[in-house]
Amino acid sequence: MEPIHVDVIDPKTKKPKPHRQGEDIIYLWDKIYATDSMMKGIVVETATGPSTPDKDYYDDINANPVFPYQQLRALVGDGGKWKWPEIYKNLV
Repeated sequence: MEPIHVDVIDPKTKKPKPHRQGEDIIYLWDKIYATDSMMKGIVVETATGPSTPDKDYYDDINANPVFPYQQLRALVGDGGKWKWPEIYKNLV
C-alpha cells in the first residue's frame, strides 16, 4: 500500500512544502547529534545539579543523565515555544 501524501502549504510563501520521510529525520538526527561528540558533551544545569553527559545510571548510581532533547534545548534555547510539555500532557 502506498503512503498517502497530503500537500502542506507554507503559510508565508503560499507554496507546497516538500515531502519528508522518516529517513530524513534520522539523517538530520545523525547530523545534529549522533555523530557530534561536542553536542553529546553539553552539560545541562538541572534541579539536582549539573548533568553528567558521559554517565548513565547503569555506570554510576549518582549519575545525573539528561535526555538528548534537553541538551539541544540548552544549546539552542526554546523561545518560549517548546512543545515537550504539551506532548507529555497529551500522553497522560
